[in-house]
Amino acid sequence: MISTSEQSANLLMQAEERARQHDWQGAANLAMQALALDNSNPDLVDKVGWYLSRAKRHRQAIKVYQTLVEHDPEWARWAYMLGYQHYELQEWREAVTWFDRAVTLHSTYIVALYRKGYAHTKLNEVGAAQRSLRACIAAWEALDTQEQEQQAKHYGRACFQLGKLELDQGRSRVAEPLLAEAVRLDSDEPYGHYNLGKALLKNGKAAEALHHFKIVDRLKPHQHWLVVPMAQAHAALEQFAESEAILRRVPPRRRESYMANELGKVLLAQGRAAEAKEIMRGVIIRDDANHYSFLVLAQAYEACGEATA
Repeated sequence: MISTSEQSANLLMQAEERARQHDWQGAANLAMQALALDNSNPDLVDKVGWYLSRAKRHRQAIKVYQTLVEHDPEWARWAYMLGYQHYELQEWREAVTWFDRAVTLHSTYIVALYRKGYAHTKLNEVGAAQRSLRACIAAWEALDTQEQEQQAKHYGRACFQLGKLELDQGRSRVAEPLLAEAVRLDSDEPYGHYNLGKALLKNGKAAEALHHFKIVDRLKPHQHWLVVPMAQAHAALEQFAESEAILRRVPPRRRESYMANELGKVLLAQGRAAEAKEIMRGVIIRDDANHYSFLVLAQAYEACGEATA
């Protein structure tokens, strides 16, 4: 007669085979059956939690990792995995609580530091986010080459998130090398190129910025949020026809005020004040809350030799 421990081991073998096939639901179900037969093995409990997490059954996984935290409260991995379930559920405060505990137990826990930083950004806790992301980067820099390669994904993401925060706070020169590092590690991520392009543009490097905006345009075509910075890069290089063509990609009925403002400026730069005036008058009829639109309209009237609107 097969013992319950043997039955449990057989079920676990089946679960591991399902996991190799990325059938996380099947793996989780089989591992839970194995655990029901033998709940004395912490490694089996961990397997159940991991498979439940991969199957996105985070509520069940929370209960599993709570058990593991209670069993071994000094093991940072359990606190991290418990935090990760809340993170996936976008329960940011609970996630931060458990990531804090993981980092307290293991101060250079790179993935915990990265995810803690990201969770703080979702809570609009900018200072705490920056501290955690900087700690993540410093911990990565202290690793040997092989370990750096293993942790490069989380390091790159930390660079990206910290770079974005610095850019949002007007520190484009601090943001630029961080975002460049993020792009180096993930050259197919369009938002990395987009934010690096914005930093480069603010830093007076229009040609380099345009290079990255063109990559975004290839990776993620037809995005309206790209047209203004891309047009601004062309304009900074005095490529006004190209700038205008980019802005006119957006049909007039879908052209928001900030896009029309840029088009008005580009037309003025080409000496086409009458066209700029008509476009800006139309913008103000649709949206009279954008003060910058009135400025561009006034510049168009002045260029036309008219004193007032």
